Amino acid sequence: MARVRPMENDFVVLGDEFVWRAERVRQSVGEADHSSWQEFAFGEPSAVLLPGGEVFVTFWTVQPAKQGIAYVRLKLIDES
Repeated sequence: MARVRPMENDFVVLGDEFVWRAERVRQSVGEADHSSWQEFAFGEPSAVLLPGGEVFVTFWTVQPAKQGIAYVRLKLIDES
């Protein structure tokens, strides 16, 4: 996930970090590229800013341990 500050003539990235690591990135052992997008084992992230500065992120996942909708709740830290 990246935190950015869009400007009129620039796109400033303030920081980026992994918020979740997949055990598997593909559903099969084959190669995954844009032509076989359905092979990815997670995706469609959606983020909502919550009151108090937290971010709630959801995404679908098909992993060995579980499959379905997963979520991560993050606390933003102002480093200015």
